[in-house]
Amino acid sequence: MIRPKMWMMLVVVALFAVPMGLAVNRYRAEQRTLAALRRLGADIELESGLLGRWWPRVVGVEAHGLEFKDEGLALLTGLPELRGLSLLGTPVSDEGLARLAWLRGLEVIYLEFTGVTDAGLSHLARISGLRELRFCGGRITEDGLARLRRSLPRLKIERGAFL
Repeated sequence: MIRPKMWMMLVVVALFAVPMGLAVNRYRAEQRTLAALRRLGADIELESGLLGRWWPRVVGVEAHGLEFKDEGLALLTGLPELRGLSLLGTPVSDEGLARLAWLRGLEVIYLEFTGVTDAGLSHLARISGLRELRFCGGRITEDGLARLRRSLPRLKIERGAFL
């Protein structure tokens, strides 16, 4: 039979070990995601996180070039604290943007010279926290923007090339 003190110690260890194990698994998965994004040529913006600079949070991703496709967007679902996304000259599609709907913390998206159309904007309408969209090029029409504005009335939309 386990003594009361030993029982309490086991409970304390379990209460610490389980959340820590979950956090470590999340950290490892995030590191694999970051490595895959970097292989696709993406730049990553980090902020101090759980343990300061030793466990940073990913808050921004900037992707450019032909290597970053819809598969790259799928990787972003592993970054729950992502707030900003810049896609410049990437061949992402409307279907790829559907994966961003899971990123509830996403606030800013730049779409420059992508293949996104009005159909892709309908996926962005499901991101309730989205507050800024900048786009240039692509096949986005005024009708698509009007529908997006109706879904997200506080969304700031800017058109044109940005540096």
